[in-house]
Amino acid sequence: MGHLIEKFKSWCDRNISIITFFALVATILGLGYNILNGTKINFGIASNLFSNIGTILNYKIQLPVYLYLLVIIVIYGLFRYLINSDKHAKDEFSFLVGTWLNEWDLNGSNSGSEKVVIDATSAYCRNGEHIFNVENFSINYKKSEISFDKISVRPGDNRRAHNKLNIVNKDLLTGNEEGYAIRYTRIN
Repeated sequence: MGHLIEKFKSWCDRNISIITFFALVATILGLGYNILNGTKINFGIASNLFSNIGTILNYKIQLPVYLYLLVIIVIYGLFRYLINSDKHAKDEFSFLVGTWLNEWDLNGSNSGSEKVVIDATSAYCRNGEHIFNVENFSINYKKSEISFDKISVRPGDNRRAHNKLNIVNKDLLTGNEEGYAIRYTRIN
């Protein structure tokens, strides 16, 4: 039984936008039909409903089925958002995890490259030495951009560098670090 529930959840996750669309269409059509026919949505009290269970459950809300469907979908969406928000942030950062060739150009006066490794703990390592922590990572899928701050972990080194990069593809990031041209190419 648990397997069937997981399959249903997975199907809902893959099709939530379609389900939401149809629920909204049904809601709009249902409300429109009720308005055109002059029908009101009734909130009534049924004194005999659940009378053996107790007075707390005596209220019977009479709503059309399409409104129940809409409420269920909205609650489900909020629930999934709350459950997955932390997981999603971790999954997003995994985009950056790996070995990269970092190439930079400081307005023609100084350019260079280095091989860096960014691990799942947000450590930014050069030549096996942990130099920075990657913090404030964010990804904007609509604009195909990522941004993050590199914060030095060396004692006495207060460097903080903000990176804003365009995602050319999953293996190439281009943009700037504190206004200077920078490029990351995945090499593993």
